[in-house]
Amino acid sequence: MNTKGPIQIHPATSERWPDLETLFGKHGAYAGCWCMFWRLDRSDFKKLKGEGTKAVLREMTLNNEVPGLLAYDQDQAVGWCSIGPREGYLALGNSRILKRIEVSPVWSIVCFFVAKSSRG
Repeated sequence: MNTKGPIQIHPATSERWPDLETLFGKHGAYAGCWCMFWRLDRSDFKKLKGEGTKAVLREMTLNNEVPGLLAYDQDQAVGWCSIGPREGYLALGNSRILKRIEVSPVWSIVCFFVAKSSRG
């Protein structure tokens, strides 16, 4: 990663929404996913993909839920990591392939996104 300085990590809060929106771009990272693929039931994800999934992610930040972390190089958001309690990922909980194997509550990381300009 080509950086101008040390990378800073911050929670994705409503105050940082403009940075997240800029990082994900017009189409919402991964063609309209807005990092909702694992958070929503598959049928809801298919119905909402695009502006709907963007609205769900925005609502999470407005409700003081922290859906992930943003990585900053200087003042620019250059990376994203979706992290949270496994219970917050409905599709992950419904997966037959990725079944829960632990009995204790755990957190899951389900997505990383890095700005094109910062890859490499």
